[in-house]
Amino acid sequence: MSMLPSPSFQAAVVSPNCRLYSVLQSAPHGTMDEVFGEVLEDRIADATPLKAVTYATLFTYLHRRFGYPSRASDPYKDLSAAWLLSTPEPDIVIHVLPSVNGNHFTFTIYTTTERTPFKPEPIPREEQLRIAGAYRSLLLDLLRPVCIQDAHINALGEVDDDELLAYDEKEEAPLYEVKYAASSGYPILPGLIGTKTWEELLGQAAFFGSDRLDGLTTIVTEGRNRIIAQIPNEPVDVQVLIGMYTTLSRPNAPAIEIDFAPEVPERIAALQAVLWKDGRPTSEDLAIVNDAAVERAGRYLDALAVRDDLDKAARRVRATARLNEVYEAICDACGRDFPDEVFDEKPVLWNDDDVQRAVARMKESGHDALAETVERLFSTDPWPTTRCLHALQAQAIEHRKNRDSGPTPG
Repeated sequence: MSMLPSPSFQAAVVSPNCRLYSVLQSAPHGTMDEVFGEVLEDRIADATPLKAVTYATLFTYLHRRFGYPSRASDPYKDLSAAWLLSTPEPDIVIHVLPSVNGNHFTFTIYTTTERTPFKPEPIPREEQLRIAGAYRSLLLDLLRPVCIQDAHINALGEVDDDELLAYDEKEEAPLYEVKYAASSGYPILPGLIGTKTWEELLGQAAFFGSDRLDGLTTIVTEGRNRIIAQIPNEPVDVQVLIGMYTTLSRPNAPAIEIDFAPEVPERIAALQAVLWKDGRPTSEDLAIVNDAAVERAGRYLDALAVRDDLDKAARRVRATARLNEVYEAICDACGRDFPDEVFDEKPVLWNDDDVQRAVARMKESGHDALAETVERLFSTDPWPTTRCLHALQAQAIEHRKNRDSGPTPG
């Protein structure tokens, strides 16, 4: 019998909108022992590699593959909350709660088919085998590898099994590997869970929707609309920074309709040209990327779940503006006619020694004002100064090459 996951089934976290019934507890005592095992025994799990599972590796894997737990548990007794996972049978789900006390307490089989716990009725053997098969499929599915950086883990720990890591050449995809949870890397606000605020949020979510997720969407949508309505009241610089990202249509993130001030679209286009088309920033662009506006706009974008790189963008605008200022200062110091002879014939790294050598040549050739300007700028703004010297040297090398090649035949 194969001990590999089924190619046609992949477990997922489920949230049935109905009551769940424990299969083993809703049948007469002892009537399912032959298939599932006696009390504190798990005959199905013991016949699979999951017999050797530990709570540590199982918890790590569940968290990495499925994200945060979805079912409440006893905070005193249990390691964490639990995951409710699907099986190939739509009416059978498995409650997985990593337990230090073994598989019997870790895996619980539930059905959505109504049972009468206080008047248990025997479950036919054929039905027992169907349930057992669904449970077994889920257990084997927990052998699917999920990556963490360059390694793979499953419920048993690190994966070094070539069969589990097999690659499907026809589909051009791993045969069994699954992607890590979308929540990986996302934090939870400290102090939120376990508070009255958290309980109220879940209660309101259940009240406003057919399920908590649907209701939470309703709450978030209302908050989102209130936030969007506030944006036109913000200063123009904040509106421009918000509009830089909300006016873009990206995969799974369409542009957001916001009633910006009339001058905002033009300023957005100008700033985007600086950032994405190597345009020259103006004084207006610099005024927009002030720290207060960047911080305020960032809060709005976070609230709207719009990914941005505002801090990086602001630094780039400022750096580009300063680079242009330094270049203009150097060009002004030499009367817009830079002396090519102060540069080496081959490109250099432009470290301290390279700069000092160029400055010395400027002084030797009588360009004292240029030498003083480069020294001063290099002491206060080394990065833009060396960038400018690099560009001017490349220009000088090109001039030499053209002179050496002589006039173009004509």
